[in-house]
Amino acid sequence: MNDFFDIAHLLLDPIALVMALILLVSIAKRHGQSELRSKMIMAALFSVTLVLSMSDPIDLGEGGIHDMRSLLIATSVALLGPIVGLATLATGLAMRFGIGGPGMVPGMVAMMGAFAGGLLWRQIFFTSSEGYWVKAIVLGLMTSFHLVGFFLFPYDVAVGLLTTIGPFYVFGNIIGSLVICYLLGGELSFQSEAESTRNAANTDHLTGLLNRRGLEDVLPSLKTDFPANRGRALLYFDIDIPTIQKSVSEFRAKFSASVECIDIEAIQYPNHYRRGQEEGKRTAIANVRNWIDRDLIALT
Repeated sequence: MNDFFDIAHLLLDPIALVMALILLVSIAKRHGQSELRSKMIMAALFSVTLVLSMSDPIDLGEGGIHDMRSLLIATSVALLGPIVGLATLATGLAMRFGIGGPGMVPGMVAMMGAFAGGLLWRQIFFTSSEGYWVKAIVLGLMTSFHLVGFFLFPYDVAVGLLTTIGPFYVFGNIIGSLVICYLLGGELSFQSEAESTRNAANTDHLTGLLNRRGLEDVLPSLKTDFPANRGRALLYFDIDIPTIQKSVSEFRAKFSASVECIDIEAIQYPNHYRRGQEEGKRTAIANVRNWIDRDLIALT
């Protein structure tokens, strides 16, 4: 019974830590963070959680020490990218090297296996259209690539680990992936949708330039030597103004020449309201379209 509670403690503690820390980070991110700073925060989040997890492992003597570091490494690279994943992996490798003792090399290989599984998942499933549950379960299974480290133990030790603690690792990886994907994936989706909504509200749909609301948000953050209680002026210079003026001055003559050359009788049709004259109406409309395509568009 004690072994069961030890394994449950091994599986649930890191998940509880991640739930609490993701909540804190989500609050911080909603105050506006650059992408680089956000990645640094998430790398620190997973690294600290990994250190806490490795600080209270299950010690199996010759079978090494066991915790949920592989889940944290795999989910960090899978959901947040190689930068966050590498930072978490480096923290785990340094921590395991510092602890030393039996199983150090298998443990370090296991972490690299988990990183490889998470990176492979990101390449294949991160942007796929598969359902959340399917993607999370597959991530849990690919996180279990870390079990390759067991094969570096002596044969009898490796078999014992695979048959006893191995199934708990796979189960814990799947449950942990479901929880972390739900919490972290939901937070990332919220941030992405919020940024899209903010851009849509602050920019012109056609040009992508800041609209009035966007300028009002940006102007207070601009550096200036003027006191804060003084107004600001925005100067807009368009280097194409001379070209536009020249084109406008030439357009009137071209347009007048185009109008003089058309057959007005071909495009006006005063009898369109009379019954039986629909064919002539369609012909007039086609002639107008030809004039627009041939002459007016050629002027622009």
